[in-house]
Amino acid sequence: MVEEDVGYILMYSYRNEPRPGEPELKAHHGYAEWHIAADGSSADATYFNGGGRYTGGRMKLTRKTRGD
Repeated sequence: MVEEDVGYILMYSYRNEPRPGEPELKAHHGYAEWHIAADGSSADATYFNGGGRYTGGRMKLTRKTRGD
């Protein structure tokens, strides 16, 4: 969706199922929300997981151009 004076917001939920042979990882559901600058130069996200893996965090992406 487009948020005036903010840029774009991308919201999604997901299900992660680890590959067979990775017993330390558990299948889980999660949710993420990205706030993307109107000019596409950066994006910030928060996420959380539940139903088998209770973690969360933040991510930040910054676009680099050639020559940076």
